[in-house]
Amino acid sequence: MDAIKMLKSGHKQAQKLLHELVHDGPTGRKRAFERVADLLAAQAKLEERVFYPGVHVSATEDMLLEALEMNLAIKRVIADLMTCDEDDPTYRAKTNLLRELVLQHQREEEKRIFPAVEEAIDADRLEEIGRDMETLMLDLETSSPRQEVPLETDRAATLAEHFQGVIAECHDS
Repeated sequence: MDAIKMLKSGHKQAQKLLHELVHDGPTGRKRAFERVADLLAAQAKLEERVFYPGVHVSATEDMLLEALEMNLAIKRVIADLMTCDEDDPTYRAKTNLLRELVLQHQREEEKRIFPAVEEAIDADRLEEIGRDMETLMLDLETSSPRQEVPLETDRAATLAEHFQGVIAECHDS
């Protein structure tokens, strides 16, 4: 699958889960949070380890660096929510903030990053990146990616992270 199509599909899935998280009653909130946190953590890994390094060229660099910082902000809210009791008066505010950050990140990707990538990277390369993302996603689906988020909140990922080592790790595990 084309890498951009895969990310857009994840965006739609995240929007649906975020809607459930923000609008569910107290009984469904914890499960809705776990599902959206796993999806967002997996999406961030796909972007940081495969997509962004794979499409990193001078024309995309500034946008990708901003996107990495936005992923960090999203991870920090997820980590905060992981330790926040659902009865805490700030819980709803934090879930609303998470939703707004994710929607802003998705808008930036779809309006600015993806068009720039489509202009700079050929379709065959986007297919290759998509295959690498699918390989990583298969590995992530067998775990709870949200569990690693608190360990990833000290700094943004870098564009230098190279995805081939990550793909090899998936096959080794």
